[in-house]
Amino acid sequence: MNCANEVHFFDPVLHAQSRAKAMEGIIMPVEEKIAADRYIYRVGHSDRSKDSAYCGPWWVTDNTFLNICNWSKSDDSDADAASSFRTLYKLKLAVMDSNGACDVIVRARLREKLRAWGGRAKRLTENPTGTAEIIWTGGFEISQLCIPGLAQPPVHGSKDWVKSPEYDQWLEADEAIPIHSWFAR
Repeated sequence: MNCANEVHFFDPVLHAQSRAKAMEGIIMPVEEKIAADRYIYRVGHSDRSKDSAYCGPWWVTDNTFLNICNWSKSDDSDADAASSFRTLYKLKLAVMDSNGACDVIVRARLREKLRAWGGRAKRLTENPTGTAEIIWTGGFEISQLCIPGLAQPPVHGSKDWVKSPEYDQWLEADEAIPIHSWFAR
């Protein structure tokens, strides 16, 4: 069976564009296929548009997400687990503070098989204060996904992604849940 978004891998121009996007956040991205009916997750930002929380290209598999959840849990409160999750997610996937609040979870079930770029997070740096550089290295044991075709890139001057026309055909997304609510259930 073909993947619903395969044009992003077989058309030479779209292939180059999708791989370049993946290389912004993944070291040596490799092509992967994600089966229909599988769940994928992303952490979005409440300080951005609703579409942006749902449809950015960066996702993780259910296994990766559940591993980070399990590493975050302790005998302490749900609030501690939520805070720990947010910190671990950002560290393991090299999500810089400048990307946004990183405080809502989106879970989606694939309606169709999709292709993605997968791999370990690329080392990123930021210097928000102008005095000290922060290095985000990502976890060696964590793989993330860059799924082309789910979103249209932000317009100039914006960080907000917009859902592609195919998004709702390819994914069935649950309502975005604040991280603290996820751990309280």
